[in-house]
Amino acid sequence: MVNPNTVAAEKTTDFFMGLKGFVRAVKLLFSAAGGQKAIKSEDLHLILIDILNTCDTYYGNTKADVARLNIFLETKLRDFEQPFPYEGLFRTAKEAISTYGSRLEKMLYGFETTDFSSDDAEEKPTPAHKTTVGRLVAKLEVRTANLESARI
Repeated sequence: MVNPNTVAAEKTTDFFMGLKGFVRAVKLLFSAAGGQKAIKSEDLHLILIDILNTCDTYYGNTKADVARLNIFLETKLRDFEQPFPYEGLFRTAKEAISTYGSRLEKMLYGFETTDFSSDDAEEKPTPAHKTTVGRLVAKLEVRTANLESARI
């Protein structure tokens, strides 16, 4: 489901479940007893919702995109001690962003659009067949690659 709350809940559960989650919870308990900022599942859930709702980079191939995402996450998680629990929270936040972005992309690619057989504005368009945004994007990528290879 493409919902920041749902993704945040899933990743929060993953963070605290299983053997790793149990060990992490125990370490967090001892860290909190030592004066370090504690994090509960409710806190992590709210942090992840905030990250998913305010992040403007869900996908990126460039070093600039990765750097911008890392700076964003560092800003959101700066109150936590390094390396623990910061590194685990950072990794969980990146996984949440990746999951949310992937689901969003799949949803968008599945939207149906209307494809017309003619581009002539004066001719009345007749629907050719239903297509999806994903199919249109794939066509654009192929045509872009063809144009790029023709320029060479």
